[in-house]
Amino acid sequence: MDLKILNFLQSNHLLSLAVEGPYAANCFYAFDQNDLALIFASDKETHHMRQIAKNPTVSGTIALCEKKIHKIQGVQFLGNVREASIDQCRLYVNTFPIAKVMNPSIWALELVWVKMTDNTLGFKTKIEWRRD
Repeated sequence: MDLKILNFLQSNHLLSLAVEGPYAANCFYAFDQNDLALIFASDKETHHMRQIAKNPTVSGTIALCEKKIHKIQGVQFLGNVREASIDQCRLYVNTFPIAKVMNPSIWALELVWVKMTDNTLGFKTKIEWRRD
């Protein structure tokens, strides 16, 4: 994965998750750089998790809230959701310590495609990555 995308994913923490429906939900995430996955917490009974149980393929975005066009950065992604591993659960709790008290269900969104728009590199600059 391109270093610009890795750094962007590592430096942010809020994603917008889109599932069949259409339906979208915002989730805090921790980035698992080893498995190229976004780790998030969500109750199994939420609408978006019930949709994911039927079809684990999701899409989403992560974007900076920026008014200056030349500073806009963001990603669009596709991935598959599964239960997080023990190490991924630890990563999430270390990133968001409040999760330890809440004892949430933790999930891994394994990225399969990411397209980053990075206007800091020039207007409409796109960087694309696909999992092999």
